[in-house]
Amino acid sequence: ANFRRIRESFKSNLEAKMIGLFIKTNPRKLFVLGFDTEGLRPPVWQGGESEALARLERHLERKAWVASFGHPKMTPQSLMASQTGLSPYLRFGCLSTRLFHYQLTDLYKKVKKATPPLSLHGQLLWREFFYCAATNNPNFDKMVGNPICVQIPWDKNPEALAKWSNGQTGFPWIDAVMTQLREEGWIHHLARHAVACFLTRGDLWISWEEGMKVFEELLLDADWSVNAGSWMWHSCSSFFQQFFHCYCPVRFGRKADPNGDFIRKYLPILRNYPNQHIHEPWTAPESVQKAAKCIVSKDYPLPIVNHRNISRINMERMKQVYQQLSRYRGPGIVASAPDRKGTLLVLNPHVGSKENKNFSKFNLLREIHNDQENKIMEAVKEEIDYFENQFMNEPERAGTSANKKQIYSLSQKN
Repeated sequence: ANFRRIRESFKSNLEAKMIGLFIKTNPRKLFVLGFDTEGLRPPVWQGGESEALARLERHLERKAWVASFGHPKMTPQSLMASQTGLSPYLRFGCLSTRLFHYQLTDLYKKVKKATPPLSLHGQLLWREFFYCAATNNPNFDKMVGNPICVQIPWDKNPEALAKWSNGQTGFPWIDAVMTQLREEGWIHHLARHAVACFLTRGDLWISWEEGMKVFEELLLDADWSVNAGSWMWHSCSSFFQQFFHCYCPVRFGRKADPNGDFIRKYLPILRNYPNQHIHEPWTAPESVQKAAKCIVSKDYPLPIVNHRNISRINMERMKQVYQQLSRYRGPGIVASAPDRKGTLLVLNPHVGSKENKNFSKFNLLREIHNDQENKIMEAVKEEIDYFENQFMNEPERAGTSANKKQIYSLSQKN
């Protein structure tokens, strides 16, 4: 099954290169391939190995960044696709992962005169981590039949899924991110966290499999193992269990895009809203909405849910799932972060089964025997600790009297 996926990936890679060559030589004839080109912006990403190597060179020119490397901080500028972005090129094989790793390491040694910390290669390590986790698990991209995935009774809500996918949730930050994804094929990895949490355990309670399919379709850097693994992580279905840490779609947006420039770029309907209300347009007085030429519920949708209420309900639902697992498997087993010995405990509902024996502890990477593997696990745990402390819940304001009744009636339905 995995070989078939690799073959299909190679086929799609070849097709993508052929299409890329066609577009490069016939940039105005994209409609021949059946695409509607009217009103399209110039492409953000140019394909090919030459472009990948040029981007790598620009990336490595940032010696100050390499020397002072820390955890990535999200700024309004980092939300936009960068001329040094490399993820699509790694995904399509236009850039060698090994080349990137060693050139980055060599540069760090020259600048700092020391061996680089493993966190410098954090994103590459995550890639290898998920590749390893998916090994010999053909159901890695599914919930049912996946021995490392918690079985959660997600809701089926095609209407809500479509609104999320098309950027029509009524939360400007979420909608702007999903619009960027559709238009450009890329979004910042912390933005991915936000929209994934919103779709699954945070707000809509829709299966991570549905979100994974949307990302698979739209993301230029979508990678089978990484995509599925990331969605299981964000939804607390595997690898990560801090379900009480929920991304607030309002607070997250304010922190990432305090002036609303990102929202104005991808949701021009809201461009005339003042900074005070652009993340929560439903709180704007009617006079402000009219002045902005955008009436909430008419020109821009009301929030699809009341985040404050529904997030608490969903946390309780997740709590019940985890409590059931704890009773089912025994205390101390419900964990998905490295313990003090560096061993990662993985949730598995198949009690007493062969899969349980194989996966009850972190046999995906096998037992940790040497210092190097311990360091890798420390780097993985460091990433988990960093992200789990980001953007805690902050209840959004209820809104103006004109919108308040509509918003809370939505929360009762959800």
